[in-house]
Amino acid sequence: MCAVGAGALVGQVILIRELMVSFYGTELALASALCCWLLFVTLGSLCGAAVLKMVRRETMLAYLALGAMALGLHAQFLLARLVRPILGAGAGEFLSLRSMLLGALLAASPVAFPTGFLFPVASRLEESRGSLPAAGISRIYVAEAIGSAAAGALLSLYLLGRQTPTEIVFGMSVILLFLVGLRAAGGRGRFCLRVGVLLFALFCLCGAQGRPGVFFASSALVAAAGCVGLWRVRPGQRREVMASAVLVALGVALCVAFLGWGDAVRWGTVRARWRTFSRFRLETVSDTRYQHVELGEREGERVLVQNGYLTAQFPNPRAASAQAALLLTQHPRPRDVLVVGGGLGGLCQELLKGPIAALDYVDADPQLMCLLYDNLPADLQKPLSDPRFAAYSRDGRYFVQRAAKRPGALARAHIPLGRAAAGQVEVRRPVGAYDLVILALGDPASASASRFYTVEFCRELLGILRPGGAVAFCGITSSENYVRGTAVLNYTGCIYKTLRSVFDRVVVRPGDEFCFFASAVEGVVSADTELLVGRFDALGLEPEALKYNLELAEFPPERVLSVSRLLEEARPTALLSSDARPVVFTLFLALQAHFARPEPGGQAGVRDLFGLVRSIRTVWLWLPFLVFLVPVILLRVRFGSERAAPWACGFSIFTSGVFGLSAELLIVYAYQTSFGYVYRDISIIVGLFMLGLALGGWLAGRWWPGRARGSLLVVECMQAVFVLALPMLARGLSFSPFAFMLLAGAAGFLTGSEFPLASRISLLSGREAGTVAGIFDAADHLGALAGAAWAGLLLVPSLGVIQSAALLALVKCVSLVALVLAFVRTRRSARTSVS
Repeated sequence: MCAVGAGALVGQVILIRELMVSFYGTELALASALCCWLLFVTLGSLCGAAVLKMVRRETMLAYLALGAMALGLHAQFLLARLVRPILGAGAGEFLSLRSMLLGALLAASPVAFPTGFLFPVASRLEESRGSLPAAGISRIYVAEAIGSAAAGALLSLYLLGRQTPTEIVFGMSVILLFLVGLRAAGGRGRFCLRVGVLLFALFCLCGAQGRPGVFFASSALVAAAGCVGLWRVRPGQRREVMASAVLVALGVALCVAFLGWGDAVRWGTVRARWRTFSRFRLETVSDTRYQHVELGEREGERVLVQNGYLTAQFPNPRAASAQAALLLTQHPRPRDVLVVGGGLGGLCQELLKGPIAALDYVDADPQLMCLLYDNLPADLQKPLSDPRFAAYSRDGRYFVQRAAKRPGALARAHIPLGRAAAGQVEVRRPVGAYDLVILALGDPASASASRFYTVEFCRELLGILRPGGAVAFCGITSSENYVRGTAVLNYTGCIYKTLRSVFDRVVVRPGDEFCFFASAVEGVVSADTELLVGRFDALGLEPEALKYNLELAEFPPERVLSVSRLLEEARPTALLSSDARPVVFTLFLALQAHFARPEPGGQAGVRDLFGLVRSIRTVWLWLPFLVFLVPVILLRVRFGSERAAPWACGFSIFTSGVFGLSAELLIVYAYQTSFGYVYRDISIIVGLFMLGLALGGWLAGRWWPGRARGSLLVVECMQAVFVLALPMLARGLSFSPFAFMLLAGAAGFLTGSEFPLASRISLLSGREAGTVAGIFDAADHLGALAGAAWAGLLLVPSLGVIQSAALLALVKCVSLVALVLAFVRTRRSARTSVS
């Protein structure tokens, strides 16, 4: 089961990463992937429990499921990477939430179903070998979690960045097939574990040396030799040996296929997906710590795509010079300028042509900055060696928070773009106080991007602005012809209200993309074209024709007046975006759904989903869980504690699944808010959660078996307290990403502690191990599915972290009441029977 857990974790991480690229890096892609994954794990567990009642050949079922899982890794990878072409998405076309769920449903099934199927089968095998049912279920549960934790650590700390997803999938699949072959031929568990460790080490070694093909050939020889040796030692088990030979043959076939077509599969799938992003020719593909980056080229022009979202098109000197003139004229005398994201394609170069004293550029991804610099034409590379320019590799919000208080500490993040080639590698500390701050981040397409459109961040901007400073928010999707539309007005009105809650003066530049200019004092930002033309001349900007563009294209008076009036009228009822409730993210998704391709059945339901959740009274969102109390009460009254206890335990397992997945998603959302990225660290967060799951299951099964009922009540209380305190804990640990990740381990520990305790209580009521394992595993994953959908897709995007945590705590209180109702008045006798 360790190998099963490792394979499941690899499949889950690859699924999430590929879908995040296809679905714009949003947390909704993460939640959609988890929902569909857990759905098929639940179906697999229920199917496994049902099949065990009809078929008694558990060993052969296990071999078949493991073989299906190994081959399913390839099918899942291909489906996840090709989900956009399969759904028929056009170049640059936005996919709605419905399409995301459909694509995730299609991609998750090949690995998730056999993962769930194997749990009850393995539990029955443990029971057939003489293990106590409760202890066997606990061992299977812990072993699977340990394998997942180990795979998460290997992926995060070593494999990701050194191996391509194609190589990781092929390697994991071959290892699974070889280990199953060894086991089928009669190999004992420890021997198979040693071979598995050897194969993993060989994989890592060959991958580090750039020879992944050597790994596949070597692993085939090692496994084949091991199977031949075991066949000679135990020749009587012909049926198992035949199964072993078939599985090893599949592994060897995969090795040969990879050596012949592995690179073709990798690039073929990448290019097929790229055609749904852009019609340019794909040039470069790179996975960084923060995102998946692709660069395309056509007739000297390049496009940059980050996690499926087109963020830059360069060189375009005319557009860049016009944007620079627009921005510089929004301040009477902009001496020190800060640009956050999206400026290396031409904006920074044009700003340096103006009379500024210093230009600081910030981007969280140093690999992206170097990639962009290397692909810039020579005339755009040269200005970046100007001594006034400095680039810093830091999260934009982190930089803003510390620029005024500790600018010296940020000097270590300096990236000498353009100066390294000239031998100028001196480190420069940021200015720390600015006349003009430009946020060229585009739309808040994810919860992490929405951090830059909240009240708290606007207040942080005031801390680095000099008196009379200005802020510019660029690239806000809109349509001046449809501003009166609900989706457009809700989105732009939210941004406007958020800015107006902090800045006294806000000016909007209308068009298909809005630009918001804000200042804390009057007379700085302006839409008065005469004033702006005067500033243009005073700053000595060129070319001269650009100043006429300010009136004709940038600020037509009648359009400015119309859009400003609409936004001001919408301000009283518009939503306010904050760190605890980043609603601007969901409003942008609703806007994108408004412009998305119509689907059968219409888009209205999807567009209004988040608005519907926000309009419902929060009490109705958790009352459905009270329905589960009814069968517990009826069974308790009619048959007593012994019949009611398994139902109450099953409900507690269900809500524990809700708690575990919801807490994990809350941690991911909070991690994005604090640190701005989760693309690479998602595997270590999931791995720590699984490690906590294994530790909790092991301790519960080893130390608390004689106090199962009382311990279960204690764990229920701890889960409710933990999720209620999670927002406060997240703020307290935001000083370090490593300390923050410990929250995932704690959530996993509390989740894993319940399964062995509830299983033991149910087995004492006369249930079979296979039935209990299958039903409880299905309840656990069904609860996790509900948590992913309820919290990840609905509550957090619509209500925010704090209200979502409070609702989840109420859900745990409901399951605690169910357990108390089942255990009350017979606790003393039950405790005696358990001991």
